[in-house]
Amino acid sequence: MYYRGAQAAIVVYDITNSDTFARAKTWVKELQRQASPNIVIALSGNKADLASKRMVEYEVSVMLNIVVSCFAV
Repeated sequence: MYYRGAQAAIVVYDITNSDTFARAKTWVKELQRQASPNIVIALSGNKADLASKRMVEYEVSVMLNIVVSCFAV
């Protein structure tokens, strides 16, 4: 992933696949550690139309968004 000099990043995961959410958390940590200290990070759940097959609970994703926001500069 190329993010040198990026002002913002959107990390997308598949709500029907919990493995993608785990990888998204890894990417968020990577961005917080390596990217610009002022980077804005957005976390987005994809495939919302498949809510009946959801494997990542909405509340869990909201909590991660709150944590990401708390560490924003």
